[in-house]
Amino acid sequence: MIREADRGGSGLVVRVVRAWLRDAPSRILEARGALESGDGNAAHRAVHSLKSASATVGAARLAERCRTAERAFAAGLLLPDLLDDIEAEHGTAVEALGAIPEMRPELGR
Repeated sequence: MIREADRGGSGLVVRVVRAWLRDAPSRILEARGALESGDGNAAHRAVHSLKSASATVGAARLAERCRTAERAFAAGLLLPDLLDDIEAEHGTAVEALGAIPEMRPELGR
């Protein structure tokens, strides 16, 4: 799929995925810190950003988990278990990206 999306060989898709790999953990930490301080708005913003970026790189299940958390945080339900689910699914997405040859150097493989 990544190769098909980047038929021109510009490397744009690889750069987008690498940016996601670099930034996604920060968004998760940002959301967790916001929850710990009781700031549902900041947690909502962090998972919203992660949701959008995850959807862009094809991590649909992670995006869906973020969508669920986003709704809960917007409603004032600051549930840390939602972030546990997001972290677990993030790990699954990173593993899936590791199967793509272009991503292996970024993942240290």
